[in-house]
Amino acid sequence: MINIGAIAAFLTTFSFVPQVIKVVKTKDTKSISLIMYLMSTIGIFLWMMHGLMIKDSALFYANMV
Repeated sequence: MINIGAIAAFLTTFSFVPQVIKVVKTKDTKSISLIMYLMSTIGIFLWMMHGLMIKDSALFYANMV
């Protein structure tokens, strides 16, 4: 059976990778929205803290990456 939570965790955890690769290749950061990046980073951090608070190791470790 497919674990939807694991797929969601993988996608959200590694969603920045394509942007990072593009920035490394082009050395162009002008098109990155700082507000979007900050909101995403803070959201992921808060999900990690939530996982810690409810003692859900999968939620914690998926967002710790």
